[in-house]
Amino acid sequence: MTSIPYTSISTNGRGSLTVVLGDELTTITDDNPVFDDVLAELQGPSPNPDTVRDLLAQSTTGAVASRLEELTDRVSYDGTDVLFDGEPVHGTVVEHIRASLVARTRDWAPLAAFLERQAENPSMASRREMYDWISAEGLTIAPDGRIVGYKGLDHDGRSVRSGGAYVDGAWVDGQVPNPLGAVVSMDRPQVDDDRSRTCSFGLHVGSYAYAQSWSRGIVATVLVDPADVVSIPSDSGGQKMRTCRYEVVRVEKDSATYLGRVGTVAPDEFVDLDDDEGFEDDDFDEDDEPRIHDFTV
Repeated sequence: MTSIPYTSISTNGRGSLTVVLGDELTTITDDNPVFDDVLAELQGPSPNPDTVRDLLAQSTTGAVASRLEELTDRVSYDGTDVLFDGEPVHGTVVEHIRASLVARTRDWAPLAAFLERQAENPSMASRREMYDWISAEGLTIAPDGRIVGYKGLDHDGRSVRSGGAYVDGAWVDGQVPNPLGAVVSMDRPQVDDDRSRTCSFGLHVGSYAYAQSWSRGIVATVLVDPADVVSIPSDSGGQKMRTCRYEVVRVEKDSATYLGRVGTVAPDEFVDLDDDEGFEDDDFDEDDEPRIHDFTV
């Protein structure tokens, strides 16, 4: 009786199948359309190696993995694990990448971009703490991998608290202006990386609810590169982060009066890890009723 070595594993309600054909080892998961056919052939009275090999060749997992590898040199998918620089990685973002691949959507593209940007963050503590933001608030990201956050501003569009920062490269003391399209930054060493100091130096970005609680009339939507996140203060339930740089892409009044956005920067679609469908940000006409996006962050 012909026998083909294989291992079938089921963990947390998901199954995987590893088949050995000669010197080839192939793993597929139970979301693969050929999974049941391969398993049935392997469990039959006389499994045919050629039949199994042909079924595995029909697997779409390899095609999906290649598509992801074409997107980025650092993120790949082997049919079971998401890999970063060839090593398996885990976490909230990774699980959504995998779910996107299984569902054949393109939501993995911004998530892969996020992983690449996060890897450029020089602080291991910051990279680890970033998941507190994700787990506490959900993560909304733009197609280029940057985090979507919010700033509560004074009625004139300046920061509520006084300090100092660069605005488009020019140093400003006092209440920092946040005009539409501006890049606001500080030298990273000047941003407090100790999360236990809850009120300290740095550019603070928060969830929408947190920004509203600080707003004196204006809320700005900003994009933050994961590489620029310095710390996640331990207070406020993980609703805020300290960063050394962000870009202002949308400005609105608390009353939902729409003031403007950067059309070439604000993406048409963000990926929200609390909303598998994401959402569409329709173009605004002057006569449109203004609205605030229902981000879950």
